[in-house]
Amino acid sequence: MKQFIKAACLAITLLAVALLAAVPTQATETDEAAVLAVISGFFKAMEAKDTTRIREIMLPESHTLRVIDGSDKPYAISDLDKYVNGLATAKVKFQERIIYPEIKINGRLGYVWTFFQIFIDDSFAGCGINLFNMVKNKEAWRMASGTYSVIPRDKCASYYAPTDWQDGIYIIEK
Repeated sequence: MKQFIKAACLAITLLAVALLAAVPTQATETDEAAVLAVISGFFKAMEAKDTTRIREIMLPESHTLRVIDGSDKPYAISDLDKYVNGLATAKVKFQERIIYPEIKINGRLGYVWTFFQIFIDDSFAGCGINLFNMVKNKEAWRMASGTYSVIPRDKCASYYAPTDWQDGIYIIEK
C-alpha cells in the first residue's frame, strides 16, 4: 500500500509540474508583444528607408541572408552596413506585409517565422518566408539576423502560402 501511495504522489506531482509548465505566463505574452513591435518597427523603418532606426533595431554584428528560389546562386549574405546602404540607395519603395507570424521565446532568445508579401512601388511583387532571430539585451529585444526567401509573384500561389494570404489577413500596422 505504501508503494501505491508513493507512486500516486509522484504521479500527481509530475502532473502538476507539467501543467504549470504548460501555462503561459504574462512575461511570455509581454515578450511576444515586444518582439512583434520590434518586427513592426523594422518594416516601418524599411519602408521609410530609415537606416538610423534599422541600426537601432538590429545588433551591430547582425546580417541578412536572402534565399533565392530558382537562382544559380542559392543565397546572398549582407552584413548590416551592406544591408542599410542598399536600402538607402534603392530607387524603389518597399512595403512588406507579414502573415501568420509564429513567435517562439525561451528566456532571452526568440525567433519569428512568418509568411510575407512584398510590394515594390505599391505593386505586389512576390512572397516568401521571413525568419528573424531575436535576442533580448538589458534594454529591449533586438534583431540578431534576418533570413528570407524570395519567391516570384507568379509562383506564390503554388508554393506554400495559405490560400487566403493574398488578402493580407495579417498585416502589421500598414
